[in-house]
Amino acid sequence: MLIVGYDYEDDKVEANSGFTERNSNAVFGQLLGEYGQSDYQVALRREDNEQFGYDTTGNIAWGTALADNLRLTASFGTAFVAPSLIDLYNPPFFGSPTSNPDLDPERSKSYEIGLEGQHKGISWSANIYRTKIKDLIALDALFVPQNISEAVIKGLELQAGTTLAGVDVNGQFTWVDPEDRSGGVNDENVLARRAEQTFTLNANKSFGDFSLGSKVFVSGRRFDNAANTRRIAGFTTVDLVGAYKVNKDLTAQVKVSNLFNEEYETVSGFNTDGTNIFFSINYQPVD
Repeated sequence: MLIVGYDYEDDKVEANSGFTERNSNAVFGQLLGEYGQSDYQVALRREDNEQFGYDTTGNIAWGTALADNLRLTASFGTAFVAPSLIDLYNPPFFGSPTSNPDLDPERSKSYEIGLEGQHKGISWSANIYRTKIKDLIALDALFVPQNISEAVIKGLELQAGTTLAGVDVNGQFTWVDPEDRSGGVNDENVLARRAEQTFTLNANKSFGDFSLGSKVFVSGRRFDNAANTRRIAGFTTVDLVGAYKVNKDLTAQVKVSNLFNEEYETVSGFNTDGTNIFFSINYQPVD
């Protein structure tokens, strides 16, 4: 299967000197196919950003069956991220800068390899990856975006799921090593405001037209600054979701987030939501 397309984007922001505008044009293509026990994906994108010029990115991915219940995957990709107009030209806040007009785009290369399988009713996967980023855009201690000349993010993701006594259970553990490689005073430090370990556990059960789900999210500690001198403690939150299928087209849902009103921060000095409740109605005609 061959997919081709064209992408156009026009951005505007009201800066101190009036409106600033930027557009970008891109063409892209993706090829999906199979060969024997393997399948593959190849993609290419050519972008013309009015402010930053031309850039070509792409990715290639491959997967093959090692056995009836075991699969190997591998991929490589590149990426280009232009700084947003907000990052470049956002007006000062009470005289303090909130943007940086000298930002350069991010450019990155990523590698990933993984295994996935299913054994005795348990589906699982394990993936390791490495991403090298040039000119990573990150907020400094004063929340002004800056370029980090080089950063490397290595990670491991483990997932597993099964059904126990009619309850669908799945979990994911992620370990990340986000490292500053700029060569400056913060070289080899952990990138700011990024948790190095997270764990998620989901459980869902259906009772006819009713369903009940829960989510436990555990986050490890993170550092609030590039110097790694301000530490933010880890936290655990619990969410509950209940749904009722009124008829074949209509579903009512209620979600309770942060059930136990956990007090935590992901950025020092900025509290996050306590317990909150969301009601929703979803109408989706079947016919």
